[in-house]
Amino acid sequence: MPRLVTGGPLIPTRDVRRVAKLATIGRQVVHGVVEILGDISDSEATDYIRTILSKLRDDQFVETVDMDYACGDIYGVRNDEGDWYVKVIQRSGVTVVSCHRPERALRTVGGETIGGRR
Repeated sequence: MPRLVTGGPLIPTRDVRRVAKLATIGRQVVHGVVEILGDISDSEATDYIRTILSKLRDDQFVETVDMDYACGDIYGVRNDEGDWYVKVIQRSGVTVVSCHRPERALRTVGGETIGGRR
């Protein structure tokens, strides 16, 4: 996926936080979080993802990528359960298309390295 040069996320972080409870989260994304966290239900995983969205900060933004079907804002999140790669797009609201462990080190605009070696 090629990077886009932007001054920040396409969807302002405050807007993602504001609509976190309404975000569309696909079954595959939910099942991935269930697999990572272990003994939780799909409903609990959905709530967990919505909590991550509701707490996003501007300094966790990494980059915007151009995909075949949309542009997605990527965030690197570190919380009590570890490091997370979160990608959101805008399609009649906010849609979470990824929420999983980072496959590579992510460098946030705040200067933090998420995933990979620290």
